[in-house]
Amino acid sequence: MARLLTALMRLFGFTRGGWRVLPRPLPRRLAGRAYVIDGDGIRLSRHSIRLAGLDAPEQGQPAITWDGRQVDQGEIAKRALINKLRGQWVEVEVWKRDHYGRLVGTVWVGDRDINQELVREGVAYACYGDTYRHDQAQARRERRGMWRNRAMTHPAQWRRNA
Repeated sequence: MARLLTALMRLFGFTRGGWRVLPRPLPRRLAGRAYVIDGDGIRLSRHSIRLAGLDAPEQGQPAITWDGRQVDQGEIAKRALINKLRGQWVEVEVWKRDHYGRLVGTVWVGDRDINQELVREGVAYACYGDTYRHDQAQARRERRGMWRNRAMTHPAQWRRNA
């Protein structure tokens, strides 16, 4: 009986030092209609999800166009994601949890990889691996999206300086 009680206590997170927080299991796939938070984040069935393999400009992050206008790159990225997901049934292939506790995954609408499309259209940077590097190089060569601008800052650098 003592062994059974010890096994149950360990199963539910009790150690000699007291209770510990058990890691939450990751769902492998989520599906439903998504609410767009920003250019690289959505909310789906009470889960906050960060799009894997990319980093989109932040809300209020400026860029300068060739004709001298200042544009909000974060708003452009958010609008692009809204237009892709609006009214669509999305599926998220979950890869991991980030240090903020958000799920990180690939967003699919049918057979379309939305993460890849955002990088390919030049509204997000390929980051955190090589998955979308080729798509970013192509967008840059063809001067799509933010690659048309005269001056811009990478989102990670902008967050550090903001």
